[in-house]
Amino acid sequence: MGHWEVENWRLLAVTAGPVAAIITVLIHIVQVPTATVADPTQSPKTPASPALLNRLPLDMRSAIHHLAAEDHYTRITTTRGSSLVLLRSF
Repeated sequence: MGHWEVENWRLLAVTAGPVAAIITVLIHIVQVPTATVADPTQSPKTPASPALLNRLPLDMRSAIHHLAAEDHYTRITTTRGSSLVLLRSF
């Protein structure tokens, strides 16, 4: 590498490095979930079932064991069988 290329890399590191670090810190601050105080009068919530299960017939809804993409469809395999569901990305 020539002298000119080394200087360009050095300038890039000095100028872009701090900007990248600040952006990284801001992203982590925004993504950190805020702590909430539990209300002792409320009963503990049961975890919500995955919305994906709502696309299955009632008799097929149970624990998901396997997902497989098949074109615009997803094959969902549960403890009660397997079903093909239309899931497209927009």
